[in-house]
Amino acid sequence: MDSSKVKITLIDSHSLFRAGIKRILEKEPQFEVIAEGETINDAARFMNLFDTDIILIDVSTNIQQDLAEIQRLIKDFRSSSIVVISAQEEERLA
Repeated sequence: MDSSKVKITLIDSHSLFRAGIKRILEKEPQFEVIAEGETINDAARFMNLFDTDIILIDVSTNIQQDLAEIQRLIKDFRSSSIVVISAQEEERLA
C-alpha cells in the first residue's frame, strides 16, 4: 500500500453500494479503499488491523445503537476520521 494515499475503510450492509462508492473513490489517485465490511463491529476490527485514515460508515435503522458504537470508535481510534452516511430522512439523528 502506498503510504501517501488516504486509506479508507467502507462500512455498509449493502455490497452493491460499497462497490459503487469504492469505484468512485478509487478514480481519485490519492484514495485507496483498504477494507470493506457490513457492520460497525467490522469497522472496529479493521481499525485494529489497519492504519485507516477515514472510515465511511452507513448507519442502519437502529440509529441510536449505531451512533453509540460510533462514539466508542471515535474515543478508541482518535487518529482516524469517521464519516457517517445515512439514507434516513431525519435531519438530526442524535
